[in-house]
Amino acid sequence: MGVLLSQLGTKLAERWLSLLVLPGALYLAVAATGHTLGHLHPFDLARLTHQITAWARHPAASTVGGQVVLLAAILAGAAAAGLVAQALGLLTERLCLAADWSTWTASSGTHTSQYQAVLTSGGTSVVSKKMSELPFLAESLIFTS
Repeated sequence: MGVLLSQLGTKLAERWLSLLVLPGALYLAVAATGHTLGHLHPFDLARLTHQITAWARHPAASTVGGQVVLLAAILAGAAAAGLVAQALGLLTERLCLAADWSTWTASSGTHTSQYQAVLTSGGTSVVSKKMSELPFLAESLIFTS
C-alpha cells in the first residue's frame, strides 16, 4: 500500500508541475518582464538584467528565509495562473466549439422543441415556416433551401 501511495504522490506532483506550475511560471515571467520593460523599451535586455540584479540584491531576497518565502510565493502564483489559464481555456473551448449545444437549456422549452422539430423535418425548407411560429429563431435563423 505504501508503494502505491508513493507512486500516486509522485505522479500527482509530476502532473501538477507539468500542467500547472510550468505554464504559470512562464506566464508570470512574461508578465514581470513586460511590467519591468514597459512599452517604451520592450527589447532592452540591459534594463531587464539591471532590474533583476537590483531585485537579487534586496535584503529580503538575500536571506535563506526570504528565498524560501519568495520561492513559495512564485510557485503559488504560478499554480494559480495555471489554474486560471486552464479554466479560461476550458470555458473558451466549450463556448467556441459547443459540441453539446443541444443539451443546453434555452429561455423557453417550447422554442427549443420548435427549433428541433424544424431541424429534424426531412426535406422541409425553413423558409416555408412562418416566422411567427419560431420567435426564438427570428433573429438568428439561417435560411436553407
